[in-house]
Amino acid sequence: MNRAHLTILAALSACLWAAPTLAQNTTLTYQGQLANAARQPVSASYPMTFKFYLDREAGEVVWTEAHDSVDVVDGVFTVELGSITPFPSNLGANASLFLGVSVNDGQEMQPRMKVSSALRAQWAQTAEHAKDVRDEEIHPASVSIGDIPVINADGRTGRGRDSRPSGPRRRPRHTGNGR
Repeated sequence: MNRAHLTILAALSACLWAAPTLAQNTTLTYQGQLANAARQPVSASYPMTFKFYLDREAGEVVWTEAHDSVDVVDGVFTVELGSITPFPSNLGANASLFLGVSVNDGQEMQPRMKVSSALRAQWAQTAEHAKDVRDEEIHPASVSIGDIPVINADGRTGRGRDSRPSGPRRRPRHTGNGR
């Protein structure tokens, strides 16, 4: 099928959020419809690219995700946005976000769809939860302060095997009058 004949009749017919505990795990289930130039539903697999913009018609791209192969069945497709390229943690802070979709490396479909209210609500919920995690179990693979590891992936503290600094131990040298 010629990509010029593809049009997308898409809407956010389903905005279902995964229940994240961290913003980088947040995903957005997006469902759209795809038809050919004769407005007949298509059934095939196509590469699709999804982008969030700050403006409906122009503006800066603030997030992009490419799906190599999206199955379209009877004109309907569903993708999990954020599953390949995590959303930036500050994405929900934008006053407005607009979703652009391109199919089979074609031109982006117009108009872009406004989706910011759902994103903002989810990010606000995640940020509110992150303020206080007392009495919750947290299971990081390692812990660092800046670039200095405090607990490694094996659960050991410090830099050495037994938490002492690695390398030879030296006794302090005393200088001066011998006291």
